[in-house]
This record gives sequence, C-alpha cells and structure tokens, in this order.
Amino acid sequence: MVPVACDVTVPGASDELVANVTRELGGLDALVYAAGLSRVKALEQTEHADWLELFATNVFGAAAVTRAAFPHLLAERSEGRALYLCSDSAAMPYPGLVAYGSSKAALSAYARGFANEVPRLRATEVIVGPTAGTEVANHFEPAAFEEWAPRWFEGGYVRYAMLQVPDVVTIIMDTLIAPAPPPTVMATGADAHPTMEGARNLAGPDQPELGSAISGG
Repeated sequence: MVPVACDVTVPGASDELVANVTRELGGLDALVYAAGLSRVKALEQTEHADWLELFATNVFGAAAVTRAAFPHLLAERSEGRALYLCSDSAAMPYPGLVAYGSSKAALSAYARGFANEVPRLRATEVIVGPTAGTEVANHFEPAAFEEWAPRWFEGGYVRYAMLQVPDVVTIIMDTLIAPAPPPTVMATGADAHPTMEGARNLAGPDQPELGSAISGG
C-alpha cells in the first residue's frame, strides 16, 4: 500500500496524486473514487459557497482525478477499471440533504456518461445505501441532524436495511475483479423501512453519529 494525501478540491492536486501513485506502483489498473462530503442544511439556508463545497468534492474532484488517470487506465497493460461511489439518496434526495443528493446525482450521471463515452474502460457507479461507520456524517451539525433525521425515517426516505462497511467493500472488490462489470451496481441492503432507533442500534456505540449510518458514501 502506498498512501498519498490529496485534496481533490485544489487545482492540480489530482494530477500530482496520480503522478505520485503511478510512479510508485509502475502503473494504474483501477480507480475507485470514494471521496465524499455531506452537510445537513435547509435549502433556504444553503448558500453558493455550500453548493461549491459539496460539488467540488463529490463531482469536480471525481472528474479531475479521472482526467489525470485517463492515460494510465488506457495503457495496454492496465485493467482499465473505474468505480464511483454514488448514493441511493440521488434518486430520492433527503430533506435537509438536497445539495448533497444533487451532487451525488451529478456524480451518477458522470459515471454513466463516462461508461457510454469510453467503452474501452469499464466504468461503474456503485450506488451505496445506508451504511454504518462511513464517516459521511463527520460534518453534520448535531442540531441540524436532530431536526431532520426523524423526517428521513418517518417520510420513508431510508429505504434499505443498513449494511456495514465490510459489506460494501466486498461489493466493490467483486466489481473490480468481474470480467464484465455492469455500469451500475447496487451496494444496498434489502428493501426495508428501518426506524431511527433500529438504525442507531445497528450503528453501534463505537461508530460515528447516526447520520453516517443512513446516508451513502
């Protein structure tokens, strides 16, 4: 493993990241874009800077890293795989998380468009459902979370049973090694209408706040 830090929102950082990684590894077989940022905020309070912040990480960063990785993924000996961790909330945006859901919908369109435009590379969007311990809630304000979370459960926005991180990792790995991965893969639990208390219990006391458990990657 060769860990290399990168802030994908900084111009040029993605190019430097890919250059460093490919120099250390001698090439690039696959790209898995798992970076994600989420904030709980009412639309009437969501400012221009908030939209830019979310899209910079969730969408623009994916495009920048992919552009930098293109020549390496297209190399003759590369496996030519690209996976993008999207979210089930893109199809049914949670109230209070509309900006996040919109950015994930844009990432989904990017991944599917990439698969259509460059069929030589095998691009897949992995739609991640409720998953405990993803740290996606690290930037949630507690007061805003407590205000909006009940609506997510009572309104039926949480539509799948919760998975754990190893469950999602297994799906990602299976997709990476599949001979012909589909353009869309579901990393969700069974169809369900979990309660807030039930989700909190599944997340466990050693994991981040419940928001991490009910919103995708």
